[in-house]
Amino acid sequence: MTKTSRFNYIKRGLVGVCAATMLTGLCAGTAFGAVADQESQTAVQLKTADVNISVTVPTSPVAVAVGSNGTFTDIAGGTFTNNSLCGVHVSKIAVAKTADSIMTLKGDTEFGTDTATNNIAKLSATVGSVPLDLASYSTATKPTSAIELGTGATADVKFSGAIKNLTAEAMGAPALDFVTITWTIAADTLPAA
Repeated sequence: MTKTSRFNYIKRGLVGVCAATMLTGLCAGTAFGAVADQESQTAVQLKTADVNISVTVPTSPVAVAVGSNGTFTDIAGGTFTNNSLCGVHVSKIAVAKTADSIMTLKGDTEFGTDTATNNIAKLSATVGSVPLDLASYSTATKPTSAIELGTGATADVKFSGAIKNLTAEAMGAPALDFVTITWTIAADTLPAA
């Protein structure tokens, strides 16, 4: 029987403990590789219900001085200003005869050929560079050309036209309320990608 020293017993014990630790994964080093990263997603929603279209639209009456030949041109009617966060456009225009107005609005062609109707007028406008024959908008109608304003953009409004076949009633009034123009503004939408 060989003598085993105390030191050999201690050596055997240390080897056994180290082997057991490695097998159970309790070693200081990584025995079987790192745990894989995990991912998770968070959705962020922007609720824009309180962001409204804000556009300054001319609302003051436009005083049109008619010349002795019955015409008026380039009468300033105010300025559109887009104060919105998005682009906007004029989606509809409606021209309504002012209550108790003795004037009748005619389109350019009708105005030129009508010699029988009393107190007639023709009216057109430009918004920026877009021309509008307002007599054709007896009901709310989409403009024939796009009137668009980007964020912070402005567009001047100017009126021109003429009157004829005036009666004494029209000639005796220093000013005649004529028509009211209603502008409908909508948000621009980007084209589909």
